[in-house]
Amino acid sequence: MQHAFLLFVFLGTGEDKKMVSSDLYFRNLNECVWYAQTLHNQGKTITAYCLPKLIADGSNVKVY
Repeated sequence: MQHAFLLFVFLGTGEDKKMVSSDLYFRNLNECVWYAQTLHNQGKTITAYCLPKLIADGSNVKVY
């Protein structure tokens, strides 16, 4: 098992907020945060953040 950082991306505000991505995993927190900040800076309706997740050995998860 290994830890990675999962990037969550949401579009919209309030009740209209919807998750549009939760499948990008990064080995390095700094890289994940860079993508989150870059996406967030593109508009007020984009929310992005990183959370640590445990990935099981043998899973088909691509880690960048």
